[in-house]
Amino acid sequence: MKKLEKLIQSGEKLLIPYITPDFPFKGVTEQLVPKLESIGIKVIELGIPFSDPLADGPTIQQSSMVAIENGCTLTRVLELAGWISENTSVAVVLMGYVNPLLQFGLERFYKTAAEKGVQGLIIPDIPLDEAEPHVKLGQQYGIANIFLVAPTTKSERISKISDNSTLFSYCVSMNGVTGNQALNTDFLRTNLANVAKFHSKPYVVGFGLSQPSDIRAVLSLAQGAVVGSALIKAMAGAKTTDAAVEAGVQFLTPLAGVLNEFR
Repeated sequence: MKKLEKLIQSGEKLLIPYITPDFPFKGVTEQLVPKLESIGIKVIELGIPFSDPLADGPTIQQSSMVAIENGCTLTRVLELAGWISENTSVAVVLMGYVNPLLQFGLERFYKTAAEKGVQGLIIPDIPLDEAEPHVKLGQQYGIANIFLVAPTTKSERISKISDNSTLFSYCVSMNGVTGNQALNTDFLRTNLANVAKFHSKPYVVGFGLSQPSDIRAVLSLAQGAVVGSALIKAMAGAKTTDAAVEAGVQFLTPLAGVLNEFR
């Protein structure tokens, strides 16, 4: 967790790509992440493919199915996290649903993730009221637990989420699932102004971000911006691994360029 903790404590603005591993081809992730590091990416959100991703829209759902067809399991995701940790300085945050973790064995998962250098964990289908085992295991194994704040989250719950998120929380920019709407900046400002009243830790924002103006708007209000569905769409039509990597880098380069405006 120290790598991620240092970044968050520095206050540095972050662009955080969500990557579906082994999408659209097995082996693409090992080629993509070092190139993303070269354009200024310091944190990635690495998805754990799951057959029923409730918080994700059709784009990420489809990419998860392709990844599963390509043989991407939770064990493979952990291996990739280890490879990234050993071969780059990028901090890996895993995003996944609770069922695969329970099947793997919850403590075994946290222990293995820590051994592979995983810095943080987002589990969107764990209610805060049921999160105590995850919080304890995260503390035990040095993995940051990152909880979600929705636009509908009440003030008291925002405070509890802030208390339980280890380093920062993940604010959802809109109602609904990922990839279905464009960013509404007026709604975002109103929502985050309310969050800021009750949330004492930093936060990042995701859902609906696809262009430099979105990143600029989010980073003026939060420490990080998460881009997922739009990146996956950019890579989806590639015919080869090299083409997929190139498409991902070309898409993210102008978004990463916005980071220079905040330095």
